[in-house]
Amino acid sequence: DLTINATGLFTPVSLRQLLSLNPNANQADLDAAIKLLAADGVTGNDCCTTTAEGFTAGSPVLMKPGRHEIKWKATNAVGVTGEATQVVNINPLVSLSKSQIAVRGSAVAFKVLLNGPAPVYPFSVPYVIDSSSTATGAEHDLVSGTATFTQAGQVEVSVPVNLAAVTGFSDSLLVVVLGDGINAGAANRHTIEMRQGNVPPIVNLTVSQGGINTSLVSPAGGPVTVTATVTDANTGDTHTFDWSATNGMADTDGSPANASRVFSPVGLTGSKQVLVTVTDSGGASVQASVYFRVVASLPVLDADADTDQDGINDDLEGTGDIDDNGIPDYLDNMPSTNVLPQQGNTTNAYLIECDPGVRCGLGLFARSGSSGGVQVLDDELGTLDNLIVDPAFEPVGGVFDFAIRDLPTPGQSVRVVIPQRVAIPANAVYRKYQRGRWVSFITDANNAVHSAPGFTGYCPPPGSVDWTPGLTEGHLCVQLTIQDGGANDDDGLVNSSVVDPGAVSVELDIPAPPPEPPVPEPKPPVQVKSQGGGAMGGLWLVLLGGLLMLKRIKPTWIALVALVAASVNTQAAGSKGFYLRADIAGVTSSQEANDFSSALAADGYKFTMDGYDASRFGFQLALGLEWERHLYTELGYLDLGDVEVDLTLDGETDLSSFSQDFAANYPLSAEGLTLVQGLTLTPDAPIKVSAEVGVFVWRSEIGIDQHVFAVDDDEGEDLLVGIKLDVPMSEKFGFGLGLRRIYFDDQEADLFSLIGSYYF
Repeated sequence: DLTINATGLFTPVSLRQLLSLNPNANQADLDAAIKLLAADGVTGNDCCTTTAEGFTAGSPVLMKPGRHEIKWKATNAVGVTGEATQVVNINPLVSLSKSQIAVRGSAVAFKVLLNGPAPVYPFSVPYVIDSSSTATGAEHDLVSGTATFTQAGQVEVSVPVNLAAVTGFSDSLLVVVLGDGINAGAANRHTIEMRQGNVPPIVNLTVSQGGINTSLVSPAGGPVTVTATVTDANTGDTHTFDWSATNGMADTDGSPANASRVFSPVGLTGSKQVLVTVTDSGGASVQASVYFRVVASLPVLDADADTDQDGINDDLEGTGDIDDNGIPDYLDNMPSTNVLPQQGNTTNAYLIECDPGVRCGLGLFARSGSSGGVQVLDDELGTLDNLIVDPAFEPVGGVFDFAIRDLPTPGQSVRVVIPQRVAIPANAVYRKYQRGRWVSFITDANNAVHSAPGFTGYCPPPGSVDWTPGLTEGHLCVQLTIQDGGANDDDGLVNSSVVDPGAVSVELDIPAPPPEPPVPEPKPPVQVKSQGGGAMGGLWLVLLGGLLMLKRIKPTWIALVALVAASVNTQAAGSKGFYLRADIAGVTSSQEANDFSSALAADGYKFTMDGYDASRFGFQLALGLEWERHLYTELGYLDLGDVEVDLTLDGETDLSSFSQDFAANYPLSAEGLTLVQGLTLTPDAPIKVSAEVGVFVWRSEIGIDQHVFAVDDDEGEDLLVGIKLDVPMSEKFGFGLGLRRIYFDDQEADLFSLIGSYYF
C-alpha cells in the first residue's frame, strides 16, 4: 500500500509515486508494457482526469482524500494477462475552524475539520492547548485531547468548551493547536478570546417553502418563510428584529417584528435578497441577509437519475438547499460547506475553496446566471439586473460572485481560493463590483491578493505556503483575503459575512481623446467710462442761424415759419419787437438706468453697471421777435448738458458690435439750433401764458475714455413743444418759467427752465 498526505482538495499522484516500492523500475519499459486501470473510487467524480487507461508517464493524476484501489494489468508476448491491486491512501488535510470571541460563563465549541474522507475509520486527530494561551485552568474546562471521527465519510467533529463564570479576570486567550503526527493544514490554530461584557450576536437566515429549506422559490408553492436564528454568547440577552430593509415582500404573519418574515412569492421574479437587523438587549446590532431565486416552477425530478453522481437519486435529495449555498441538493455534491463549483456541470475541477469551517454560497448575481455555480458567464455581464460591464477593464479568467457566511467573529478576514479559467496575464489587477460600480481591490493589513502556479482547474488550499503576494503572470490560481465589513466587502457591513463579485482583469486600451485646443486666457474686463453731449461748439451757431436753418431743417418746419411770417406783414402796434432770451434748465431723460441695462442684457451682453447719470443742467440763448401781442418767433442755441454712463464689460465682448448697441440705447443729449413759434394766450394778464412749438436741429457725440471703442457722432431734427409763463418786471426785462419736451426718435428729454428776457 502507498500512503500520501493530501495537499489540497485534490492531490497529484504520479506513476513514480505508485512504483516507489520498486525504485529500480524502468519508467520507459513500464510505459510500453503496463497500463494502469482505475477501479474503485478513482473513476467518475473522484478524479477528474483518470480514464480507464489510467496513468501515463509524466502526467500525474489528481486524487481526492480517501482510500483508492489501483489495478495493475500486464500482458505478455503470447497474450497471457495478469492483474494486481495496489491501495493508495490519501490522508486528508486537517484544519481547525476560525477563531472566535466568547464571554465568560458561556458554552462554546471549536471544530476539527477534514478536507475529505479519511482512508480508514475511526480516524483520530490530537489537539493540544498551546503555550501561548493566557487563560488559566480556572477559566475553562478544556484539556488537551483527541477528536475522533467514527462514521465512514465523517469530515467534522465539534469539541465543546465550557467557560467558567469567574470574575476578576481581564480578557484572556485560550489557544488550541493540532497535535503532532497528522497532515495539518494552514488553519491549524484556533483562538477563543474570552471577554467580560456584551458581544454582538451571530445571525443566520434560512429560506423555506412548504416546510423545506430551499434557495429556489415557486410562485405557486405557497408562502415563503425566512427565519432568523440568533447565536449569542451572552445567554441572557433578548433580541429585537427589524425587517424594514427588505423591499417588496410584505410580512403576512401578523408580527412584522418577530424572528421570521412570511410573504407571498406571487409576482416576484429573479434573484431576491432578504435583510434583517438584529439588536440585542445590550445594544449591539448586526445585519444579516439571505438570497433566493424565483423560478416559474420547480423541476420534476427523476427517481432513477443521480444528476450530481453522489450515489443518492434526485427525487430523494429533492430541490431543497439544506446547506443554503444556492445549489439545489440534487445538484450539490460538494464535500463540505466551504467548497463550491464554478460551473454546475463540472464538480471535480475548478472548485472555489474558502477557509475551513465557513459557509460559501452563490452570490446574488450568480444565482440569476446560468452557470449553475459561482461564475457569471462573460456574455451575462451587462444583461443581469444591476450588473454592468466594467468600462475600464476586461475580465480575464472568469467573473466570480460568491457570499461567505458563518464567520464566528464579526470583522474577521477570510480567505477564498479561485482557480482561473486562463492564466493570469501581465499587469493584471483584481477588480470588484461594489454598489453599482467596478473598483480595484484594496490591499492593506487585513486584505490581500495572492497567486500560485497550481494546475489547470486545481489550486493549493487557503493559506498554503505555495501562495505568493500579488498576481503573477502565468499563474493559474488566485487567493483573496477579504475582511468582513472592510473595503473589499461588497455589503460594507461588519456582519460575519463577506460578499464578493469580482474578476482578475486587465486594463482596456482605450484610445485617448484628441487633445483639446488650448483654452485661451480669459481677457480682463473692460472699463467703459463715457460722457455724452453736444458736438457743435457754441454761439457761432446763432450767427449762422438763418443760413444753417434753411440748409438743415425739414420742409415742414420751413412751411411753418413761412406761414407765420406771411400772416404778419408788418410788426403790429403794441408789440415789443426784438428781444434776447436766456434759459437755465434742469434736464431729465426718459431713458432711465434700468431701460439702458435691460436693453443691453437683452442683446446678450455681460456687464456690471458702475454709474448712470442722465439728470443734468442745460442752457439756451435765443434771439426773438414779437410780431404782435399774440405771436413771437425765436431762433436759438440749446445745449442739453452732459450725461455720464460707466460700466465694467466682460473681456470677451465684441466691442465693435457692442459700440453700436451701446450708442443706440444711450441716454441722448445734444446741442444745436432751435426754431420756435410761440402763441401768447394771455397777453394782457400780469402773468403771460404762452404755448410753443418748434424744431430742434441737433448734433450729439459720446466720448469714451481711453478710446476703448469709438462711437460715431449723431444728428437729427426733432419736434419741440412747450409752455412758458412770463412775468414782465419792466419795459426792458422779464422773468419766467418754462417747460419743454423734445421728442427724439426713441427717447424724450424734458427741460424745466428758469427764463430771463431783455427787450431792445
